[in-house]
Amino acid sequence: MKFNLLFSIVFLIAVFFPGINYAQTNYEDVVYLKNGSILHGMIIEQVPNESIKIQTKDKNIFVFKMDEIMKITKEEAQTSTSPVVDNTSTIKKEHVRKEKKISGYTNITELTFARSFTQTESIYDEYGSPYPYNSHFDNINNGPCFGIQTVNGYQFNRYFSMGAGIGMKAYNDLFLVPIFLDLRATFIDAKVSPFVAGEIGSSFSRFQIWGVSTGYDDHGGFMGTIVAGVKFFPIPQMGLNFSIGFNYQELRVQSDYRYNINYTPSYSNKTLNQFTIRSGFTF
Repeated sequence: MKFNLLFSIVFLIAVFFPGINYAQTNYEDVVYLKNGSILHGMIIEQVPNESIKIQTKDKNIFVFKMDEIMKITKEEAQTSTSPVVDNTSTIKKEHVRKEKKISGYTNITELTFARSFTQTESIYDEYGSPYPYNSHFDNINNGPCFGIQTVNGYQFNRYFSMGAGIGMKAYNDLFLVPIFLDLRATFIDAKVSPFVAGEIGSSFSRFQIWGVSTGYDDHGGFMGTIVAGVKFFPIPQMGLNFSIGFNYQELRVQSDYRYNINYTPSYSNKTLNQFTIRSGFTF
């Protein structure tokens, strides 16, 4: 009798437990959009009255604002080979997008161009012809500056990042390597996002780093930059940057006379005040 009762219990568990387990695991989240599209998958994040994040069976992640959604239900999982996202042609890109990076490692690499606001005017002789000679600093100040820089840092959230940067800048008669701290703030989280950035650090000349003289043993010094621009995101994980701003650079420039009466190098302190244009990418 006891054996028959035990057998009956085991039999019932064997029959019904798989069905219960199947019922518990064979359901999925279904999101119905107001534009008529339907997504099947699992909701992995929900911000009340703001947005949801759903991961489909093919591991894509999509984000929707609540005012785009008609309803959210749990339904029996589809077993057919029908597509995970229905009516994809009607889903606008701004409604369904893969998630941007919220936090973590970030790299910003940019090409830079700079030109001084104030340039030294040419000196004319008594006949009105310009002298062919410019001073060493005039050649630096009056010419363009081309460079490249990269920043490796940490993105704390969608709106703020901080990192350490290094670059190379080529002037007339001068080559500098700036090393700096980079701080960036983004105002809105959108496909086109305005931002501001600030840099503070110091630049080093080729003579300071490698002991290589190009005729003038100049020294770099304190540098600071502030720019404003926009980031455009062609794909969620990479942004294209464009910005304009102001660059300040202190220099210790060797005199054209090179040496003073004591036969020691003669230097003068100078500053470069330049507008700058930059373009590059962030990922």
